[in-house]
Amino acid sequence: MITLLLHRIPFFATASSIVLNQATPIFVDIEEDFYNIDLDQVEKVLQTHPKKEHIKGIIPVHLFGKTIDLERLEN
Repeated sequence: MITLLLHRIPFFATASSIVLNQATPIFVDIEEDFYNIDLDQVEKVLQTHPKKEHIKGIIPVHLFGKTIDLERLEN
């Protein structure tokens, strides 16, 4: 089973492409200021999700001209 993380207000195609490829999306909360994925919540999910060994990637979606902290995401 493959599981991918993405923010909770994705464009429909982002989430559906995960499902259509027999993977499972996990929706992570967003930052209130910029609506991008909340990296604190990503860390929490990566540490506490009951099936964390199935998480194979994170889909960072940049919204409204504001990118997420990719350097922090890589670490």
